[in-house]
Amino acid sequence: MENGILTSMLMEFVSTATLGYSRLMPDAMYLMQFFVALEIVLVGLWWAFGKEGISVTAIKKLTVIFFFLWILANFQMISRALVSSLGKAGITASGNAIPLSVIFNPSAIVDLGFDACDPVFRNAGGNMSKLLNPIDAIFMGLTGLLILLAYFFIAVNMFLVVVEFYIFTVVSILFIPFALFRPTSWLTEKAIGGTFSLGIKVMVLSLVIGLSYNYLQSLALPANPNLKELFRMLFAAGFIAFITWHAPSIAASYFAGSPNLSAGSVVGFAGVGGAATVGVARQLSPAVRQTAATVYQKAASVGSGAAGMAKKFIRPV
Repeated sequence: MENGILTSMLMEFVSTATLGYSRLMPDAMYLMQFFVALEIVLVGLWWAFGKEGISVTAIKKLTVIFFFLWILANFQMISRALVSSLGKAGITASGNAIPLSVIFNPSAIVDLGFDACDPVFRNAGGNMSKLLNPIDAIFMGLTGLLILLAYFFIAVNMFLVVVEFYIFTVVSILFIPFALFRPTSWLTEKAIGGTFSLGIKVMVLSLVIGLSYNYLQSLALPANPNLKELFRMLFAAGFIAFITWHAPSIAASYFAGSPNLSAGSVVGFAGVGGAATVGVARQLSPAVRQTAATVYQKAASVGSGAAGMAKKFIRPV
């Protein structure tokens, strides 16, 4: 079976990005050697100054060195196992509705969209009654395009989440050696934490796609659909597209401890909030602008007066 353009692009990108691990490995090993030598020098200095318990410290250092050396050498395998296991976990939570390969096949979602919208375009262009009423034909065609765009949006989100994971993990391999030196260990923590965060995004997206894939397959229109059926299908596909778009925020909310899904997010997804803001800004009257400028000037004068008083009462040390 021939893959679609999105799936072909994704497979090509993943195979090319996978080569990045081997390309960056020499630089990462050079950094690892540098930090290992630095740790050996520090342990030697502690021993020279007669610090007690130096043997215990040396054993701890060696354990940490070998642990992160193993992570660095197997980071490609670990990241691939992470994305596969978390993606499988999301599919398992959805009831094993789809295989894991669907997550890496966004073109399948686009094909579902074309199949679902086929009656719309066929009816809008080939029905004589619609030709006699061009406004209805145009309206049906636009509605079909919106439905198709919803499917395409779902597929693009699948593509971007997988690409984001591989980009981040390939770059993160350079930050693994920084774990050996305490002042720079936060770089490794960010790299490992970001890898798990992106893995959770894949898991949440797998859960959403697994729950909605069968429903997307079942969405179908009759040979001569009416406006009610078109809007029903547009709402269903658009809502699923919104959930897949909001999946990264849902994944981030797992770390914060509170779900981040609300009706306001739907409004933001539609762009109504942004349009309203622009409209209000354009309709802002000159009187309101003048009032805001006056308030700003008064606040600035109060701030300068407070600074002068502070200079009188605070003596330099």
